[in-house]
Amino acid sequence: MLIIGVDPGPEYSAWLRWQYPEEEILDMEICKSEDLVLRIIQYPFDVLSVEHFACMGQMVSRSVFDTCYWIGELRSWAKAWSTKWFPIFRKDIKMYFCEDNRVKDKNIRRALIDRFGEPGTKKAKGKLYGVKKDLWSALAIAVYTADMLNS
Repeated sequence: MLIIGVDPGPEYSAWLRWQYPEEEILDMEICKSEDLVLRIIQYPFDVLSVEHFACMGQMVSRSVFDTCYWIGELRSWAKAWSTKWFPIFRKDIKMYFCEDNRVKDKNIRRALIDRFGEPGTKKAKGKLYGVKKDLWSALAIAVYTADMLNS
């Protein structure tokens, strides 16, 4: 199964294509959100999994609404492609990898490294080589999706 995990953003989004059950990163990139659809349609995939916002009862900024716009664009494209759509809430990622809703991104990153090994170096690449910044979130989304769909 090929899963694209997306960490959407108002200006830039991170996406990663994950192969399951091999548990292998095939492609990954941080690109302009406006270019995201054009980037991911170049690759075959079975599931499009995107981080969603949950209502927290707080005031939000324009960047949140801009990100919601890109999430809606992706959902529309998933429907047009007849692709399985899998929305993910951040709290579910936190609870799944760390069993605590108060954890930070660094804790999720550590849980992924504990599971798959260190990213490695250019000379000694690990399974997670090249994962950086928001790609860690895209990876967590893809791994979570694979685990949930195959449990």
